[in-house]
Amino acid sequence: MVQRLLMGPGGAAGAVRRSVGTCVPVTAQGSPQARFRRAIDARSVLLAELSAREMGSVQLEDALALVLLYAAVDDAKFERAAGKWLSRLTLERGLSLAEIQLAAGALQAVGDQPEAAVTALRLLASPRRATAPAIVGVAEALGLLRP
Repeated sequence: MVQRLLMGPGGAAGAVRRSVGTCVPVTAQGSPQARFRRAIDARSVLLAELSAREMGSVQLEDALALVLLYAAVDDAKFERAAGKWLSRLTLERGLSLAEIQLAAGALQAVGDQPEAAVTALRLLASPRRATAPAIVGVAEALGLLRP
């Protein structure tokens, strides 16, 4: 808010303060990204979807968070969202066939082995690609590698 001081007839002693506001909406909820993170933490599918739409462009890691939320609350949208996310992951990160297989297996294992599955998915989605041994270790933990 911009403050403007108007001098009255009594000089500085009779000064009147008048506020001139700016048209910048500020909400208590914060940015769409902040609302999205809170909705994910609160496990609210509706609020997460609304915030994601409001964000416009959803980062790959945020899209994964929404897919994982669908899995956590056993939402019927999980299968379709997982497939779309896998396609996006493949295109954006240029995965090999083995990495695509790992990602698909990890998405299927989210319910059974959530920690290992989420670790694998985050490694694959990271813009700073994980090293092959790290990915192989997670794949072994998920039982996706055959001896």
